[in-house]
Amino acid sequence: VYRDRHNRMWARRDGTTDQYNYYPVQEGFAFPSLKDQPSFGTLVPWLSCLGKDPAKALSEAPTPWTWHAAWPADDKIPRMRVGQTLTTADAGLPEVWNALSMAVVYPVPRDDTDGGDRSGTVATLIDPTVAQTAPLSIDSDFPSEYGFTVGPAGTCRLKSGKYRFSGLPPNISDRFYIDTSAAESKRMVLVGQMVEKKAGTSYLQINTLSAAERQALKDICKATGAAKTRWDNAVAALAPREIQPSKRSTATDRVEVSYSPVDHYALVANGCGTNYVTLIENDSPDESVVPVGSTISMHVLKVVPELYAGPLVVLEDPGNKLSEQLNILYAAPLGDSSTNYVFQWRKRTPPDDGSVPPAGETGGWELGREGEGMTSILIGGHGANLPELVNTYWEMRYQAREGTPAYATVSNVWSAWCGPTLAEGWVQRVLNNITPFAQRIDDFYDNACEISYTMPEQIGGPWRGDVALNNDNLEDVGLIELYQTVLNKAESLSLSLGIENRDANKQLMEAASRLADLYSLLGDDAYSDAVNPTIETSSTDGFVSDYETFPASTYCFANQVPSLLDEELALLRGRSAAVAPNMTTYPYYNRLMWNFTKGITQGEMAYVQNYGIAGSDGVITPEQAAARYPMGHGDAWGHYLSALWGYYRLLRNPHFDWGNPSMMEMLVADSVVNMDYEDEQKFAMAAAKMAQVGADVMDLTARKT
Repeated sequence: VYRDRHNRMWARRDGTTDQYNYYPVQEGFAFPSLKDQPSFGTLVPWLSCLGKDPAKALSEAPTPWTWHAAWPADDKIPRMRVGQTLTTADAGLPEVWNALSMAVVYPVPRDDTDGGDRSGTVATLIDPTVAQTAPLSIDSDFPSEYGFTVGPAGTCRLKSGKYRFSGLPPNISDRFYIDTSAAESKRMVLVGQMVEKKAGTSYLQINTLSAAERQALKDICKATGAAKTRWDNAVAALAPREIQPSKRSTATDRVEVSYSPVDHYALVANGCGTNYVTLIENDSPDESVVPVGSTISMHVLKVVPELYAGPLVVLEDPGNKLSEQLNILYAAPLGDSSTNYVFQWRKRTPPDDGSVPPAGETGGWELGREGEGMTSILIGGHGANLPELVNTYWEMRYQAREGTPAYATVSNVWSAWCGPTLAEGWVQRVLNNITPFAQRIDDFYDNACEISYTMPEQIGGPWRGDVALNNDNLEDVGLIELYQTVLNKAESLSLSLGIENRDANKQLMEAASRLADLYSLLGDDAYSDAVNPTIETSSTDGFVSDYETFPASTYCFANQVPSLLDEELALLRGRSAAVAPNMTTYPYYNRLMWNFTKGITQGEMAYVQNYGIAGSDGVITPEQAAARYPMGHGDAWGHYLSALWGYYRLLRNPHFDWGNPSMMEMLVADSVVNMDYEDEQKFAMAAAKMAQVGADVMDLTARKT
């Protein structure tokens, strides 16, 4: 029997129990068998005279009311499997995540302690997200004292008054920080979090550390001597075990629960046994936690001796879109119980036909990682190499370690294979993370929102050398510069080393395809301007401006070129070298530069109106035009040629094989999706457009001469 905060009785398990009832004497009650009548309010045993001496009605024990409690039928009770972590409602199992208070009241084999002994408990209720802290002394300035640098390309950054660190595995990079304003005993902090997705797989990151994660935290500190020792000691003391917010006691003849403040709840089937589990909800006596009138509920479930096989989740570095590091997480972490299991991870490259390999398939797989408690793996931790440059499928299974309580529960059987999921190659991740359609920096605490929204602005200036690949530089480079640098780096790891690898070639082809898209867009823009030299006369707010009275002979690049025909030719094939500026001047080279030639009736006014150059503070300058059109204008032929050049560059390498048209794979909302960027069609289309430009140039040149 379990008594709740209102002293009501619940059956917390199966069995038999006797209930002894008493009732108070009220006005008008009479007991003929008693010489002295009991006073008003005296408690009288219920049916105490049944088969007994009526004269002992007040002294005999009441007749027991026997209750027989039985567990629900197996087909009527929700089931948990060993290794499963329950948060939100699932398959009939109750939600524990957002409960005001929750406790396990059966089984209760012994008093709960913080020693980590879970034997006989079947399921452990934990708080997976509350902050865990460790002491760290700071004598002077934290970054300098512990060997960190702050700022662009630094090893840590100050955000909301807390120091966060670069170079950590994605699984902990946004959950670990140093709070210098906190008391010394609480300066080093690790939190857990639930990542909930409407599209994709929600997953839980608990507030404990694996051995590999703890070592990664130690390794980021480059201090020496006493400071390094203090740092390592703090990391060793951080999050030593999971947090149990509801402690139970059976010191008396009843189960009593001591509740602690809680962030969220999770229930872990820890493998220490199988049995029924009984939960009591909203029974904390603290009215600041559970308001008066809240419904108390009891939930019953059953842990069965089968290993749970949950989904896998790919996690990229949330603070660095260029990071080579990638985590693959098991979406159902086991908390402290994970060390009772051996996890086996295996991998394979995508099949030639682009299909997703079925889970548990035997062919084509090789062992990738194996270890105790390995609920996640890190890819790219030591820098990119060819195997981690390409797309790779991963799947995982686990079994109980011999000699552990879990082994006694489920023996040496393996779980079903979890997954597979796709670890995208580094090139593909960068190309997908940095596009014209998304902000390049997600941290709006330290960075302003980007306002570049036109395609020429996003594409940026021409490539003239590899740009710095770091997160702080993303807002200062265009997509062509970035994509070409990524392509060059990937090529240096494969083709430049004389390596022919089908999957690496697909990554190179994807980068060349994205570059071809950008150059083709620029070519289309230049070609459109050439074949349609009319001047837009409506202002941005939709009202017709005075420029509607432009003479019919007005054209945008007057004063730079002598006629509209010359303008069309320059837009198609670039300008002549006969006049300044020099053809090697960055960033426009042989293209038309921004027309601020100060013509009063032609040129500048037509250019500004037609191309929508917006000024500020009453001034319109070439700087504003250059921000909107970083490469200048025109040279459709050159842009289409650049689109083809990326493909030809790869085809001329003896270690590159275009191969048969094949499907690529990518992750969309944690699901593998096949896609085909139709490179063959793009290649042919760019060639056809270049031929069309060539024909138009020949025609206009003939007219001119």
